[in-house]
Amino acid sequence: MKHCPECNVEYIDTAIRCSDCDVELALGPPIPSIPEEHPDPKIETVYATGDPALVALAKSLLEDAKIEYFTKGYEIQDLIGIGGLGGLNYVTGPVEFVVAAEDAPAARELLAHLDDAVPDEPLEEEPGT
Repeated sequence: MKHCPECNVEYIDTAIRCSDCDVELALGPPIPSIPEEHPDPKIETVYATGDPALVALAKSLLEDAKIEYFTKGYEIQDLIGIGGLGGLNYVTGPVEFVVAAEDAPAARELLAHLDDAVPDEPLEEEPGT
């Protein structure tokens, strides 16, 4: 039995060259391939909010810092109908921002005071303006 050392295809004993790779065949059976291991990436949720303005701000901050992220629950907000209008959608829950574990400390630091940026009540206008 012979096999191609390039593509590992098995050939009969009378074959001389691989028909695909055009290389001389090696003696013996094909070498069993070892599957590549792709470990599951470690990810962490670093922020969650139902406020559409904070979602946009969080996206902007993470993109500016070149931290890759994905959101959970963002796309489903509009699928339900009212989306995130007026804040948290109680059907879908908050939008969660998820990053790689090695980026989590930096992402948390960036987003730590995001909720403090929005006042609980609208600001009052000064008289005469």
